[in-house]
Amino acid sequence: NFYVVTAWDVWQYGGRAMIQSYPVLAFGMAAFITFIFQQKVGKYVWILLCILFCYYNLWWTHQAHRGGLLNTDMTKAYFWKILLRYQVPLDAQKLLDTDKEFLGTQKNVEPLFISDSTYKLDAQHQLCFLPKITIAHRNHKWLRVYATCQLHQKEWDQWKMTQLVILFEKDKQEMKRRCIRIQRLLCDGEKKEVWIDVKLPKDNFDDLQIELWNAGNNKPIEINHIRAEVYDE
Repeated sequence: NFYVVTAWDVWQYGGRAMIQSYPVLAFGMAAFITFIFQQKVGKYVWILLCILFCYYNLWWTHQAHRGGLLNTDMTKAYFWKILLRYQVPLDAQKLLDTDKEFLGTQKNVEPLFISDSTYKLDAQHQLCFLPKITIAHRNHKWLRVYATCQLHQKEWDQWKMTQLVILFEKDKQEMKRRCIRIQRLLCDGEKKEVWIDVKLPKDNFDDLQIELWNAGNNKPIEINHIRAEVYDE
């Protein structure tokens, strides 16, 4: 039954489909608890684990109804960032889209690209490509791209949020792609600088492309002062 429930292309749906199995699973749980309490030492370990799991369950329940940290499309990086916390920086929302963040002090920073142009995306203008960037020296480990963004009205559908995309290419073929959804980080009428950190590919690549994609939404957004830099940990 567990295999059938989890053999589903939408992985986060599986937990809800287990609810119908609870009455049957309760018999196994009762037998297990009876066995544990017959042990002299081991039962205390299991009691502590039981308390921890109950707290974990209550924490998730709180996040689902009031805390706001639950997102059914979370990534592994986002899960470990918020685990058992009640408040996290807004920038943690980036980890719903990308798997890396840099929290240390940047070293050996080398500017790559600066654009003072203003890019306006709306229903008629959905996609912008910035000039391709070539990195002459591959001695750095990280790339950071900044963009100053201003919203007029927030898009709440995450699949339609404007994306700041970083694309690495080799032989004109996509090699690595990372992005963040800008509206996760801004509110209505807010103007703010956002950035994305990406680890440079270990394999050689020809150049990188910065893209701005409105992802099908018709709400206008202005993006300017885009700059890119490479750095080390």
